[in-house]
Amino acid sequence: MDDRPRVLVVYQHLPHYRSGVFAELESRPDVAYEFAAGTASRDGTIPTIAPALLRRFYPLTNHWFGPFLWQSGLLKVLVRERHRDFYLRRARDGEVAWAGRAQFEWYRRLVHDLPNLRVALRYCLRRPAEHEQGLLMACSLWYLWLAAGLAREGRHYLERFLKVATAPSATRTKALWVCAAVAATQGDLEQARRHAHACVSRAEHERDLAAAGYGRHVLGTVAMLEHDDQTAINRLTEAIGWHRATGELTPGLLVGLPQLAVVYDRTGERQQARDLLNEAITVCNEAGELWARSIAVHVLGVVDYGAGDLDAAWAHARDALRTKRVFGDVTGIAMCLELLAWVSAKRGDAVRAARLLGAAQENWSLYGLAHAGHVGDMPQHHECERITRQALGEAAYADAFEEGRGLDLSDAIAYALGEAVPGMPGRKGRHRTPRPAGPAPA
Repeated sequence: MDDRPRVLVVYQHLPHYRSGVFAELESRPDVAYEFAAGTASRDGTIPTIAPALLRRFYPLTNHWFGPFLWQSGLLKVLVRERHRDFYLRRARDGEVAWAGRAQFEWYRRLVHDLPNLRVALRYCLRRPAEHEQGLLMACSLWYLWLAAGLAREGRHYLERFLKVATAPSATRTKALWVCAAVAATQGDLEQARRHAHACVSRAEHERDLAAAGYGRHVLGTVAMLEHDDQTAINRLTEAIGWHRATGELTPGLLVGLPQLAVVYDRTGERQQARDLLNEAITVCNEAGELWARSIAVHVLGVVDYGAGDLDAAWAHARDALRTKRVFGDVTGIAMCLELLAWVSAKRGDAVRAARLLGAAQENWSLYGLAHAGHVGDMPQHHECERITRQALGEAAYADAFEEGRGLDLSDAIAYALGEAVPGMPGRKGRHRTPRPAGPAPA
C-alpha cells in the first residue's frame, strides 16, 4: 500500500513546461503525484492518470495543487478535501496501531507529517462544514499530543474545535475525554475534571461505553494528581476493569496500571504496586509497545526509590528516559529527571541533583506543563530540595539549579544519562531549543 502524501497536478497543453514537471517528479520520490485527466464529476471525483502514461501522452504546465500553490474555484476545494481526508485517515490508522509493534514507526511518520496535519486542521477550523471532521482528527491524534511533547498544541486544537463543533456526537464525546487527559497532563486539573464529567454524562446518555470508560479514567487521573488516594483507587480500578472487559489491548489499560500503582505505592501497598507494574511491563513487552512501557518502568523506579533501592531506581529511571527521549515525551522526560535528582541527592551528589531539578523545572514551564499537580507536590521532591540546599548552601544551590535550567532538552537528557555535554560542569546562562516535533500553532 502506497502511504505517501498525494499531490494533485492540473495541466494544460503547453509543452514547454513538460521537462520541468518531470524533473520535479524524479526529485521527489517521497510524494505520490496524481494528474487530473478531466473535470470533476458531480460527486466531486477528479479522474486522474498515472505519471508514466502522462509522460507519453500529455504535455503539462506548472499549475500545481497541493501544499504549494492554491488557485480559486471548485478544484481548490476538492483538492483540500482530499488532502484533509488523507491525513485524517493517517491519524486514525496511527491511533489503531499505537499499542503495537509499529508504534515507533507511526510516531516517526506522524511527526514527519505534522506540517500537513496542521494544514488540514486549520482548513477544517476555517470552514464550518468541516468542523466535525477537524474535531475527529484532533481527538484521533491524542497519542501524538500526549507522547510527543505536544500537549499545548493538542489542547489548542481540541479547545477550538470543541467551541465550534457543539452538536452532540460520538466524536465530540470522545474529544471531551481527550481534551481532559491533555489538560491533566498540563496540570489544569479543574478543566480536566469539567471535561471528564461532561464526557461521562454524554457517554452515559449515548450509551457510549468506550467514552464513559475513558472519562472515568481521566477522573481517576485527576484524583491521583490531587493525592485523593481513595477516589483515585476507586476510579482507576473501575476504569481498568472496563478496559479489561473490552478484551482488547487498550492504551487506557497500559497507562492505567502504572497510574494505579502510583497510588498504591503512596498508600504503602508496595507489593500491590509492583504486581501492577510487572503486569504492565510484561504486556507491553509482549505487544512490542514502548511508550506505555516507559511509564511503567519510571513508576517502578519511584517504587524502588521508596523502598531504598537506589541502584534499581537509578537504572529504571534511565531506562525510561532513553525511551522517552526517542518519543520526545517531555512530560515523561521531566519526571525522569526528577527521579534521577532524588536519587542523586540521596547518594550525596548534590550538584547533580540541583542541576537535574533545574532542568526538570525549565522543561515543565517551557513546554506548557504545570509543576503543580505533578512532582512538585510530592514529598520526595521537597526532601530532595531540602537535602540539596543543606549540602550546597543557598548560593551554590541557586548556581547549580540555574546551570540545569540553562540546558536545552537534549542536553538535559544527555547529562542525566551520563553522556558528554559541552560546557558542563560550570555551565551558566540559559538557552532554548525548539520543541522536538515543531512549533506550537499561532
